[in-house]
Amino acid sequence: MPHPLTKFELHENAEPLACWNIATIAIKQANAREILGQPHYIETDPQRTAGGTEDHWSFYSPKGIPAFFRMRVPYGTMDFCLTQQPIHVDDEKWLTELFYGFQIEIFANPIDENRHPNDVE
Repeated sequence: MPHPLTKFELHENAEPLACWNIATIAIKQANAREILGQPHYIETDPQRTAGGTEDHWSFYSPKGIPAFFRMRVPYGTMDFCLTQQPIHVDDEKWLTELFYGFQIEIFANPIDENRHPNDVE
């Protein structure tokens, strides 16, 4: 039985979370919404999205950690982010089952979403 999609919500006074971009999925918006449901948030500010819109969802992964999906609508790609890295085998299995038949690229080196790419570590 597949892991249920249980919505994750950040509480008002919560500490900032780590956010590691673990993978990208080649998918169309309609397919993403069919699998994940209606977005929990839609970003429409083109200054925040580098053009276009983004659909966002947040759920708990099978390992019980927050998992974020960001659909970059005009590009036909969706980012998969976790609050820890590397991806656990249970979470990778969940991801591939959710998006069976879609091309998924799991990054060898996850990207820290809280750091600008040009920042020195």
